[in-house]
Amino acid sequence: MVIHNVFSNSSMAAGTVHVLSTSDVLYLDGYLTELSTLTLTPPLDHKVMYSVLETILKKVNESFPDLCSSSLKDLFQVKLKMLLHVTDANILSLFPTKIGCADFQDIYEGLNSVHSKLDPDMQKAVYQARLNFLNGQVAKEGVACTFTADNSRDWLQENFGLSSVYADYSDLIQLDPGFNEKHLIVLPNPWIRDLAFETIFKSFQFSTFTADQYTFWFGSQLQLFLPAINAQYLQLLPLDIDCQSHQNLVQALDKVYNHYTDEQRKAIHGRIFRFLESYRNAQGGTCPPDADSSLWIISNYGHFSAYANMEEFSSLNPNFDELSAVSELSPEQLAQLTMATGALADETIVIKIMNNLNTSSDLAKFFDALNAIASAELQSSIHAHLILSTAFQKIAVGFPNFKARNFAY
Repeated sequence: MVIHNVFSNSSMAAGTVHVLSTSDVLYLDGYLTELSTLTLTPPLDHKVMYSVLETILKKVNESFPDLCSSSLKDLFQVKLKMLLHVTDANILSLFPTKIGCADFQDIYEGLNSVHSKLDPDMQKAVYQARLNFLNGQVAKEGVACTFTADNSRDWLQENFGLSSVYADYSDLIQLDPGFNEKHLIVLPNPWIRDLAFETIFKSFQFSTFTADQYTFWFGSQLQLFLPAINAQYLQLLPLDIDCQSHQNLVQALDKVYNHYTDEQRKAIHGRIFRFLESYRNAQGGTCPPDADSSLWIISNYGHFSAYANMEEFSSLNPNFDELSAVSELSPEQLAQLTMATGALADETIVIKIMNNLNTSSDLAKFFDALNAIASAELQSSIHAHLILSTAFQKIAVGFPNFKARNFAY
């Protein structure tokens, strides 16, 4: 059969569909093999592609289970790849269902490749189809295709793929009572993670988002995919949102703090700064106006506060009280605070600051920052001995494990 131009010429569709519907599986396989080697040039007729895909799937169902597993994998991941983006509820209903776990995973891996081309409603329908199959496996076999996965993370990826963004924890625990959400802080496959995040993120209408929606999507549904976020995505988040929406977003992003790169953390801090600056300029105050300084940092910055400085805090919050917020300050910020408040001359403040430096790493960062901005003042401080003795007591417990370089530092 001549395949060229078929998909851009609706007048040829009826003949193509007729030939395919009356041919055997061998002919069908040859047709699809040739089709998979072609580069089709637009414009392509959606209705023609749909009719061809529908006809092929009906023939596959007629021939199943004569088709072996390797044929199903080849069919859905290679030969039908250029047609699967037209999938709708009807096409989805034609996917083989009387299959085992391996065939199920192979078939839906094919749909993963066109996930971003499906509209959100169809993406949800694909998730539901996956869920229905797995529920059927539980009813029939007692387990939901758990035999090939070493942990919950791998199980989720193998059985839900890009559809996992729509999964509810209650569904997952029902399918696999041993499901462990601790395995699911991030997805192991960066390609799947990044593609899923892009697809879902770009479908959002942020202008209609409520505070609860920021929590639902960023704090729950998208948590696995958040390490894909970057400065470009952050620029698409509106600044004209209310305090609660901002704080819900920050707390959601904060959940996977340890899985961001330094560049991502800086970008998220930049987003936080822009919002708080915009809010201050528009509202004449801070977010919220009655929060104490410690809670203000926690609610508005989370761990990303480490990328701010004391001047920023005071600029964005006119009521900011440095000394009441020492427990939330980084070692570098405590060094800045030491200079800003004249703490080197105040024993009470020195003790308060030193009490919040609890590890040798914290102390090293503190002294590095302080020596860089106030070396002379530190050496001449009347409380230099207090600072030194307090630091010595804290690091002494680690002396048995010190290396030569630690003593030299």
